[in-house]
Formats: sequence, C-alpha cells, structure tokens
Amino acid sequence: MFHLSSGRRQIHGFAIAAVVTTVLAGSLVAPAAAASAGPLPGPIADSGEYPTGSDELLIPALLCPQQTAAKGFPLSTAPLAQAGALRVSRGALPQGVRLQAGGFHLEGEPNTIETASFTLELATVRPDGHTDLTTKACTVIVKEAPKVTRVAGNDRYAQALAISRLTFRDDAADTVYLASGQKFADALSATAAAAHHAAPLLLTPGAALPPGVLEEIRRVGANDVVIVGGEASVSAAVAAQVAASTPAKVTRIAGADRYEVSRTLIGHAVFGFPSAAAAFVATGATFADALTASPAAVSGGSPVLLVDGSATTLGSQESALLTRLGVKSVAIVGGVTSVGAALASSIEKSFATTRYAGSTRYEVGATVNGASFPAASKVYLASGVVFADALSGGVAAGIGANPLYVTRSACLAPEVHREIGRLAPSAVVILGGPLSLSTAIETLEPCGAD
Repeated sequence: MFHLSSGRRQIHGFAIAAVVTTVLAGSLVAPAAAASAGPLPGPIADSGEYPTGSDELLIPALLCPQQTAAKGFPLSTAPLAQAGALRVSRGALPQGVRLQAGGFHLEGEPNTIETASFTLELATVRPDGHTDLTTKACTVIVKEAPKVTRVAGNDRYAQALAISRLTFRDDAADTVYLASGQKFADALSATAAAAHHAAPLLLTPGAALPPGVLEEIRRVGANDVVIVGGEASVSAAVAAQVAASTPAKVTRIAGADRYEVSRTLIGHAVFGFPSAAAAFVATGATFADALTASPAAVSGGSPVLLVDGSATTLGSQESALLTRLGVKSVAIVGGVTSVGAALASSIEKSFATTRYAGSTRYEVGATVNGASFPAASKVYLASGVVFADALSGGVAAGIGANPLYVTRSACLAPEVHREIGRLAPSAVVILGGPLSLSTAIETLEPCGAD
C-alpha cells in the first residue's frame, strides 16, 4: 500500500478520456473535454477517418489494441477497424490471442508474459474497385497477472480503520471525515470530498463512537473532523466525544435530507470543492453508481452530486451550486432507472452532458471507469450489494488515482474481469471479508468460468 507524507496533498488525476458505448440519446460530451463518436472506450491509437486521393474518399481508421495486457485476462473488445479485410501481415499477436475470423476483434487471452510486436493490415475496396491498404505497427506488453490482497476488518467500522491505517502515515492528514456506517447516503457524499482533500473517511454508529476511531483521528494528526450528516445520522454525543477527546475542531455539515447534505458538503468553502469544471451526478436512492463514480470523479477534481433520480428537472439549488463552482460539463452515472430521462434532459439544457450507463451496476462501473482510467496501478473491488466496506476504500482508490469496481459477492463480474485485463494492474485489492466478497473472488475468475 502507498502512503501519504505529512501535510495536505493536491490530487492530480486522469482526465476523462472517452464517451461510452451505452448512452442516452442526446448531447454526448465527455465531462472533462468534448469527445467525438468512435470506438469507446478501448484501444488508444489513431482515431477518426482520413481522406485519400483526389476524391476525398474516407478510409476507416485502423487501431492498435491496448498497449498493455495481463496474462490470463482478455484484451479489450473494442473493434480495431470498422470495414474492410483485416489481417496480421508481420510479426505475431500475443500467444493465446487470435484475430476474429473475417472480423475486427481480438479473441482469447494472453497466456505468456512477453512483448508482442506485429503489423496490422487493412484492405479497403473503393467503389471504383481500387484497393487501399492501411498498415499499423502495434505492440502489446503482456504482464504478469495482478497480485491479490484483501483488506478486512471485523466489522464495517474496523474495515474503515484498516483502510485508513494502510493509506495514511502518522500525522499525514489535516482532516478526517466522519459519517454514519448505518446509512450509506452521507458517506457516499463524503467519499469524493475526502479523497479530494487527501483525508480518511471513518464510520461510526449514530449513538456512540466505535473503538479505535478517536485513536485514528489522533494518529493521522487531524486538525479538523468533519461530521457529514445531521444528528439523526451521527448524534450530538458523538460530536461531543470527538471534541473532548481529540485536539481537532469539529464541523458538522448537515441538511434536511441526503440531497441537501450532498449539496452543502460540495459547496462548503473549506471542506468541499472551491471550483470544478465537471461534476458527476448519481442517484441518492442506491449506493453503487455513486460509489464507483467517486474515484473517477476525484481523478478529474470533480464532485459527486447526489440527486433524486425520479425528479423531472434539475433543482434551482443544484443548478446554482454547479454554476457557482464553474461546472461546464456533467457526467450522469447510471441508466434511466437511476437518473431518469426527464432529469437528464433538464441537465442537458445547461451543461454538456454524458451518461455512463449499463444494464447492471457492474456494467455501469466498468463503463465509467473505462472512460476515466486509461491506466491504473491498482484495482479495488467491493461488493455490489453491501455498501459499507467500500466507502473508505473509495477514498483510498481516489487518492491513488485508481478505480473501484463493484462486483458480485460469489464471483467476479465478467465486466470487471475484462477491465482488469484492459488495465493490467500490478495489484487487486479486495475490500471486506468473505461475507462481503467470497474467497472465490481471490482467484479473479469471472462468473460462469469453467
């Protein structure tokens, strides 16, 4: 695990790089920058089409596959071309990988650690019968499969403490965020904010602090403790206990509901986001979409705003907050059952909007991370049905500019398996004990594998 040195760190991350394959019809502009339609997300190479000859005929682009791959994991399923006849004209694909017969996709999984160099050749026939040949030299570096570790505590509170201890050195954090471990919404709002400020996110029952929290606040050297949520979530007694037992100043950020808490935290002058060019929007009714969005948001310095996905318009307070921050583009995380089409249409009237969607929460996570992380040294895995273990892990992922994926409890979601192959990280970190994610996850075999 990496550590942070003393003092507050400025977080720098990856810009959001691509529009996704599953989107809501409408304006499709990536949160960090405008993006054009094309193969998404996947191999990064020459893009678009280019003219050839006096008649300006457009020849489909030829792309290389991803530059790195993990042994035993599939390569990206993005097409290498759109039309014509594709073949390997020189060199060889990674062992275990083949070109789809008559198609434009690679099949199979690399089975040998190697650097494979090869040339792709695309033959395209013009209407006049002339054949154009396009070639591209490609290299795929196949790495060892990632090492798997598990971070687990006896309960959700011990889990958060374990993540904090592994992530932060002594006297390394100016601030600690504290939220309810019994209700997910306030902690979801805090995940991106805590990571943005390089601060731990610790959890507590509403009535009293669990063992170890006060000690951890003192260990990291926090000058401020930010309680996220009202007294119905974290009691006044907890706030008083922190104030009496640590040198930190206690600030409570509350609201009438989870949506106001989210807005108030994001807009807080000290513990929120002073400005942001982009923002992520996710439903506050469930946890998975906002959870996976948080590290992606942090990579671009963006907040995650919780909204009532069934609303038909963006509220005046939400719109005012985004405008005050300087937001130009909004990423909606989740399909229309999470954030409805009417609300998305309302957002599009004021902001360039992209929707990262999928048929399941696992696919949504793969989609948003696929567009946000061209590379990563680690991948964090959390349960897609149990929220608590992943909250503090989302902070660690965001600080390290690494993605977090939710997965099935008994086996690795196929979408996540493909993403590990795309990123070829050196490590995979499982968050939570076997009751949250079974020991079968440790093999990184996808659901349905023989």
